[in-house]
Amino acid sequence: MDEEALRQFPAWREGLKRFHAAGFKAGDTIPHQWFYDAFEINRPSDETPFAAAERAKLSYVAAFERLRTELLEAHQIGLASVAGVGYRIVPPPEQTSWAEKECIADLRSALSKGAGRLANVNLTDLTPQQRCENADALARLSFLAGSLKRVKKREPLTRLLGEQ
Repeated sequence: MDEEALRQFPAWREGLKRFHAAGFKAGDTIPHQWFYDAFEINRPSDETPFAAAERAKLSYVAAFERLRTELLEAHQIGLASVAGVGYRIVPPPEQTSWAEKECIADLRSALSKGAGRLANVNLTDLTPQQRCENADALARLSFLAGSLKRVKKREPLTRLLGEQ
């Protein structure tokens, strides 16, 4: 059988096969173009029509996110974004601190988004009880945000979450 007949579908499976075949090592940085090629997606250029460029970008993101999840969960390989370049394979000794930093950044982002939603509720259309519920929700979110700010650089995240 030729290589064409052995291609994997969906695209992330082909990317996974090629990832392992490439022999990447911990610490290697893999450019975005390598992933486009592995998924067999044409990387949009300045001349690419807008609709086609958006389809290609969405296909890339969908395939990449699935590959990234598979590498992490099935192979314990973390990929950290390198802005404007691609992704770096996080060496195992760095994975704990990398995972914790990513988690804290995700929590901060979620708290910020939630605070914006709660702070911008149209209070004029609420009953007094609903206003009280909104104020309570804001207070709970403020408590969570304050707890997150108190996380020290080396304090385990499990301590913040109350696990012993």
